Amino acid sequence: NNGDKYEGGFVRGFRNGKGKMIEANGNKLKGIWSRNKDDKTEMFGTVKYANRDIYQGRWIDGKPSGHGKITHPDGTSKEGIWIDGQYTEYPPLKITKSAFDNCKDVFSMDKINIKIYN
Repeated sequence: NNGDKYEGGFVRGFRNGKGKMIEANGNKLKGIWSRNKDDKTEMFGTVKYANRDIYQGRWIDGKPSGHGKITHPDGTSKEGIWIDGQYTEYPPLKITKSAFDNCKDVFSMDKINIKIYN
């Protein structure tokens, strides 16, 4: 035991489903846990770091991975893609309403979960 404390579901000895964890370093994690195809622990949820930064998004093998947002105590934030714990400057996909003007017969906008910006 490394001092981390986990409370939640387990499947075959691995964290699975809703759960929360307090790491020995003071970081607090809360979200949905699973084991991915690469046999690494994956969590989607919120991480409150001991330094008061807050990360929301995907977490793989102890690091931010995929789309996520970090908010610092002073209110500044960064949102984008994280690779192996490192922030990249790729912004989240934003689609303007005009991009769908010619697709009305193809897509039903009420069935697509995308933020539309004017």
